[in-house]
Amino acid sequence: MSFVLRKCARDPAFFEIVEGDQVVREIPIAFSIFKWPRYFASISEIERWIGEEERKLAKKIAYRCLAARNQSASELRKKLSRRGISLSVSEEVVEELKRLGYVSDADFEHALIERELRRGHGPLYIEMKLRSMGLGTAQVRMIATDEMQRQMIRKIVPKLRNPAAALRRRGFDAEIIFSELKDSFFRV
Repeated sequence: MSFVLRKCARDPAFFEIVEGDQVVREIPIAFSIFKWPRYFASISEIERWIGEEERKLAKKIAYRCLAARNQSASELRKKLSRRGISLSVSEEVVEELKRLGYVSDADFEHALIERELRRGHGPLYIEMKLRSMGLGTAQVRMIATDEMQRQMIRKIVPKLRNPAAALRRRGFDAEIIFSELKDSFFRV
């Protein structure tokens, strides 16, 4: 006896396992399948094949995402989930990529902190951005020291009309903004 896997006519999110002319089972498949073998020897073979296809697709999506830019583990999980990959498979793939060294939240955090500092943002803004991504904020204060903030403020202030408000929106510490603006006001 052989089993056939085909798309369900009523609901495109389901596939039917057919034996002869009888539908044996319907299986929900959230990810895209474009090609599949015509016949299977058993239902367990179909389930095994679907699992392998899901893992292959998850790896392909993850590698494409990582090729575009560095990703955090949580970002990668969200992207896999949006493409219909199950939670267990996405977790398995992300853990494998971590083990291989392709995904590192610490490296991602460090790169994001440095990029935002180069763009002229302060530690409060960077911490908020990291929290919104589900990442830790411990590295921010180690990298964005008070002296670094002072240097950036001195560099940015001449370009701003209302420096206190603009620096606050950029996420600099209020005490440092106040002391730098006070010093620059009395220097003139």
